[in-house]
Amino acid sequence: MVANSNRPAELNAQDAGQKKLFVAPNPSSGLFQVSTSSEIISGKYLVRNIQGSVIQQGLLNQTTHWELNLSNHRPGIYFLEVHDGSLPLQVYKLLKQE
Repeated sequence: MVANSNRPAELNAQDAGQKKLFVAPNPSSGLFQVSTSSEIISGKYLVRNIQGSVIQQGLLNQTTHWELNLSNHRPGIYFLEVHDGSLPLQVYKLLKQE
């Protein structure tokens, strides 16, 4: 389910101790604001296209908020993967519109 652009979308955490990931707006024309429920001390993110190829990646250090810019990529569905040390991988579906 894709959330409307007026409310942040939330990835449901399977366990109460796991960080929650919020993305807004989604869908977007390319700029996504990403935040977590608690600080990522040493992590990384990857963005994959629908074919599974990594199109963007970066390091996350001592942050709870960052901007993801997909403006230079074609409209479509992308997947944001967030890794935080030993915590389980989180995957979030992004919808980029024109």
